[in-house]
Amino acid sequence: MKNFVKSGKTIAYLIPDDGASPAGDITILPGEAVSVGNDMVGIATVGGVTGDTINLDLTGVYTLDKVSADTIAQGDKVYYDHVNKKITDAADDAGSSVVTFRWAGWACETAGNGVTSIDVKLRG
Repeated sequence: MKNFVKSGKTIAYLIPDDGASPAGDITILPGEAVSVGNDMVGIATVGGVTGDTINLDLTGVYTLDKVSADTIAQGDKVYYDHVNKKITDAADDAGSSVVTFRWAGWACETAGNGVTSIDVKLRG
């Protein structure tokens, strides 16, 4: 097919300038969840800083930090809180019309109150 580009398991991601810190630098670590636009979450395959282009994995199962107070059942939809960099069971922060969490995928295990990480099947 002439219009096939690639399998889509990964995408290239240009780390932006956050415009807030003195140098505007954002640092992304390997294995870190990254929010892309309003509706995509990927996992950094390598680290980088503002201006670098890195690859993000869009498929697979990853252990990610979770909001410890949340109780999440296996198979539940989970969301990525890009401000606190944690997985949550809430679709938004329940207090802001601006902050909406990104649907990251599904819980591969049950994780109760006090548990700080969870295995997530990315929705990509």
